[in-house]
Amino acid sequence: MKSMLLSAACVMLMFTVTSSTASASVLWGSSIHDGNLVEIDTTTGAATVVGAFRSYGISGLCYDPARDRLYGLDRDDDTLVKISTVTGFAHTVGPLGVSTSAAGLTYDVLTDTIYFSCFTDRNIYKVDKITGAATLIGPHDVPNGYMQGLAYDWNTNTLYGSDSRTNSLYTIDTTTGHATLVGSLGIITVDNGLAFDNGNNILYLVEAQTSQTPDNKLYTINTTTGHATVVGSLGVSVQGLAFKSPVPEPASLMLLSLGSLAILRSRR
Repeated sequence: MKSMLLSAACVMLMFTVTSSTASASVLWGSSIHDGNLVEIDTTTGAATVVGAFRSYGISGLCYDPARDRLYGLDRDDDTLVKISTVTGFAHTVGPLGVSTSAAGLTYDVLTDTIYFSCFTDRNIYKVDKITGAATLIGPHDVPNGYMQGLAYDWNTNTLYGSDSRTNSLYTIDTTTGHATLVGSLGIITVDNGLAFDNGNNILYLVEAQTSQTPDNKLYTINTTTGHATVVGSLGVSVQGLAFKSPVPEPASLMLLSLGSLAILRSRR
């Protein structure tokens, strides 16, 4: 319990320091066919190139607002990378120790944790931000599932996953990895990514270009039913997705952190 309190206190301190320099919201995507970081217009879906990674293999993305840092997973060499939001260039953090193929990535601000869903072994992991090493949580238990998208809702402490084999939305238990069905997306998603706008409580999904999904689109997802509603065409093939939400005020973060601790304590 003391370790959880210390972790929450440390995260609150980081937000207190960075809140004065917080900038506007941004939705980023990884354009896998041309190896670029893009910014996506959340009203039209149109993608604008920021710059090139160093690889065509960047699949999952997530944003850590406490450190103002964008992370990605490089499936070409199975590494965690840090990405410049100015140039798009990806710097290696370290090896995951897991073969990824395609993967989802997301960040939980309340526990300062990166989660990653592995396409190849169908497991959920935590990722060390310093070394890049992945630690197993457990299987998501979706039969033959491809859990490619991950997103974290800080307001309700909910980890979401989108599965491209079942074309459905799930919630995922962060202690066991087990996925619980929310509902069908109502669309075909061969390759996809998720991101959550915690400021406006909006879950976004993108689909990458394949023979089955030739027109890449941005969607919003109903978190109660799982149903996807189209926003617009991206213009490029995007798979990874990350949202830069406004940094919470320290008082708001205190309430979120205490709520998170209460939930964690109730599970013990």
